[in-house]
Order: sequence, then structure tokens, then C-alpha cells
Amino acid sequence: MRITHPLKRLLPVLTLLLCTGCNGDVFIDEFLPQAPAPVSLTEEASETTIRFEADNWEVKSIGGPSPSEYLDYRIDKCDGRTLKLSLLQNLYEDPCELTVYVGNDYEQWQITVTLHPTSKYQVDSIAYDWSRFDFYDYMLEAVQELTVINKEGTSPVSWTCYPYQYSKRKVTFTDLHSYKLDEDWLRHYLGQPLPEITIPDAKDGQPAMGATKASFGIFEQELEVDLDKTFFEEVPVDAGKNIHITVYNNMDTYSVPFTLYASHPRTGKHLEIAGILRSECPVDYMIFKNDVTDEQP
Repeated sequence: MRITHPLKRLLPVLTLLLCTGCNGDVFIDEFLPQAPAPVSLTEEASETTIRFEADNWEVKSIGGPSPSEYLDYRIDKCDGRTLKLSLLQNLYEDPCELTVYVGNDYEQWQITVTLHPTSKYQVDSIAYDWSRFDFYDYMLEAVQELTVINKEGTSPVSWTCYPYQYSKRKVTFTDLHSYKLDEDWLRHYLGQPLPEITIPDAKDGQPAMGATKASFGIFEQELEVDLDKTFFEEVPVDAGKNIHITVYNNMDTYSVPFTLYASHPRTGKHLEIAGILRSECPVDYMIFKNDVTDEQP
């Protein structure tokens, strides 16, 4: 009878298990043999694909700014061996940098991605709601004032007044809630300087489209007016009088709702901005004289 010792039977099995434990990493494929080169995405080259040697990886995390109203990008694992990076929009003035971490339980790599600024939206048109054009011409704006002291004088004097010397047209854009449009938001979308758009003039209380332009969104901007700044009038002050003189401009004022339409030249995305345009334009002048003789020592 042949007797085999139990220990002799166990030795080959133990040897196989030990060899498997010591060389377990041999069965793990290396998905990236070396660190990937930095990626730079622009509007012209907005996509890139990174290919891996194996499929035993995943996107672990992403460091940097998240997609937002001004910044939009995509990071897609298309299949087991392909990572696609896409820049959709960067409306900031400077590049944004991301770090994409890819790996598994055994190793991890990082991919540096630079997202360069893309072009801004372009204004396509602006529409005014003429049915809600609101005009009035009873507003006065003081442009000059002074007091002529002639209480001790024995003859009349005069002051030369230039009623249009400081005359400006004032234009303001507001949103539908009567707040000023956020200029930082507008500059992100429309760029700097802000685009000029055609605004209506007012003739005989009615809107009239001409060649007048204003920068969209600037807080109460001032425009030149077609008035003779060299025009003057002599304002007399009698002897023995102190007269306070105030020069006013008569203003044609209107407000009208608008909708501005803009689009992105590359993505085709559309933007609509609804609000109200207000204009105050000098068209004439008035001079008021107030006797302050008794108020002066």
C-alpha cells in the first residue's frame, strides 16, 4: 500500500497561491503609460480627444470653475478608451483653467485644460413698441444760474447767457423692472465697448427713426445735440437791483419699450433683452429772473 503525506499534496496549491498574490499587478493594464500633454481649447479648435491604452479608468474629479452662465464646456467619456473635451463658451475676458483627474484604484493622472475666451454675441436687431411710445414736452432742466449784483449800481448792466453751451441729450436703458441694466452682465455677453444701436428721435411728439445712435446699456449716457452752442442772449439787470438768473432748457422727453435681439456667430444661440428706453433732449430754452435785492446785504 502506498501512503501519500497530506502535506505533500498541499505544497503545489500553496505555491500557486503565493505566486498569484505576489504578482497581482501583472493583470492590471496601464491605461496611460505617461502623463498627458496640457490641452488648450479655443473657439477655432474647440474640441480634442484623448485616447487611453485600456478601459480601466474613470473621471475621478474636475478642479477649477464649474460651468456657469459665462462659461460652458463638456467632458465626455465616449467609450472605454476615449475622453472628449469640448469648449462651448467662455465669455470671460481671460482664459479659464481646469484640471481633470482620471484614474482607477491603483493610479491617477491629471489633465490640464485651458479654455480660452470665445467671441461675444452680436446684436441682430432692436424692436420698439411704438404703441406704447410716451412723449411729453413740459420738462425743464436748469443748465446755468447766477446772481447779478447791481444794487449799488446807477445804470443797467447785462449778463451774456449761452443757453445751449452745456446742453446734452440724456439716454438711459432700463429693464422691465425699471432698474438699470447690469453693465457687467452686458459686457460679458456683448463685449467692450458696448455696441451702438439706432434710437428714435422725437418730432412733433412722434417717434422718428434717423441716424442717432447710442451705446447699449451705458448708465445715463450723454449725446451731443444739434443746437448752436455759440448762440447767446443778453440778460439785462436794472440799476439798484440784485437779480438771480436761472437758465433752463426745454426738454422733449419720451419713453418706449424695446426688445433687443442678439445671437452668437458660432453657436447660433440667441439672446433677448427687454426693457425701456428713456430720452431727454433739449430743444429750446427759457430764462427766469428772480429779484433778490432785499435778500442781499
